[in-house]
Amino acid sequence: MKPQLGLLTIFAALLCFSCGASERTEQLAGGKCQATIVRDGRKIIAVNPVSPCVGGRPTQGLFVIGHGDVREPLKENTDSITFGEGTTTCYGPPNPTPAMCICTARPCP
Repeated sequence: MKPQLGLLTIFAALLCFSCGASERTEQLAGGKCQATIVRDGRKIIAVNPVSPCVGGRPTQGLFVIGHGDVREPLKENTDSITFGEGTTTCYGPPNPTPAMCICTARPCP
């Protein structure tokens, strides 16, 4: 029973390591901005820009222009997307919802 208890303890410690909030500074917007990305496990809970860059949340969501100039909502974005002339990077949706963006200048979605 003791070896099983030891393995259970190690497994619990590994699970706990992934618990709680962690943060990492990343280069965004084509390398023009820095931001601290705060995660709680896999979920992004904050995207904090480093000055002079700014943050924003698109109130109408993020869209791509599809066939026939039809606006389609961006869905199932599992990481970040950079657009414009490398001036904007957004995370989500669905993680986070609504999306969080970092931009080189205002207005920022």
